[in-house]
Amino acid sequence: MSQENVERAREAYDALSLAVRKGDLDPFFREYVHPEIEWVPLEGGPDSYAVSSGKGPVKARMMAMFDVMEEPRIEAGEIIDAGEKVVIAIHMSGEAAGSTWRRTCFMS
Repeated sequence: MSQENVERAREAYDALSLAVRKGDLDPFFREYVHPEIEWVPLEGGPDSYAVSSGKGPVKARMMAMFDVMEEPRIEAGEIIDAGEKVVIAIHMSGEAAGSTWRRTCFMS
């Protein structure tokens, strides 16, 4: 694993950040997302209702989340080489209907 994986993760999240700002996730999903991707929500989270599997359902779920926000943002914070995995602190934010929504997620 190593620095190469950390660099690939940074590249992918830079691409995701740009895709979210543009409102077009297609290029990101084509280049960086595995066909068998799964979105497994955090227990007790606001979207903890079901697992989504595959590019189409995961992309639709992401778009639904970002569609209710004005100026959504997602960026990678710290990226940690953890041997066989890479741990990434994700910062997501956006504004919706008179309030500011902020959430920090940790993904690997």
